Amino acid sequence: MFTQKGNSTAIAVSIVASGVLIAGALFIALGSGGGRVAAGNNLEPRTAPRALRDITESDHIFGNPDAAITIVEFSDFECPFCSRLHPTLKQIVEGNDDVKWVYRHFPLVSFHTRAYAAAHASECVAELAGNDAFWDFSTSLFDNQSSLGTELYERLAGEVGVSVTDFRTCTDSNRHEDRIQADLRESQQTGGQGTPYSIAINSDGQALPFSGALPFETIQQIVEALR
Repeated sequence: MFTQKGNSTAIAVSIVASGVLIAGALFIALGSGGGRVAAGNNLEPRTAPRALRDITESDHIFGNPDAAITIVEFSDFECPFCSRLHPTLKQIVEGNDDVKWVYRHFPLVSFHTRAYAAAHASECVAELAGNDAFWDFSTSLFDNQSSLGTELYERLAGEVGVSVTDFRTCTDSNRHEDRIQADLRESQQTGGQGTPYSIAINSDGQALPFSGALPFETIQQIVEALR
């Protein structure tokens, strides 16, 4: 378990479609799972994208909130590569005291029809039960990726201590739409063209973006380059 301190879809589709037109950085293929790391010269960090938002207490943070290096992941609960990256990033954080992981949403609704509802369900869990519950719920979503849907969301929400009544009220309200849309815009304004898309950044504002399910060893190299 992770334990740490009609209209909406149309909007998301249009944002995702427009993002495909955004030019990405120069990518050099590394590792498996379709993973790539944006690199100039042998993992040389560059200035972080200006569109990348500051990390705040409202973010979903796994690891030490004061860690000098942050991996901001833009992810999709229905994406198979996201499912593969999830435990790898957990391993990275647990093996590096100076690294924290921030989860933001990038539901590719034109391909993954259940991704937006899953994202909103995760926000409801975070609202009703806190950060630890968000991470446990998210891990369970990836572990049950083939069964995404209302029945699963309600069962998993109950397992992390959320009242089903309160959970249904939240999901029916769609009140976390603005947050998910903000994450979607940010993912593409910072260069994301698919999921998972991540940006590792240090306290000096130097960053290395990477995409796909990179292996542990490659992400560890990225961390080392930012130290």
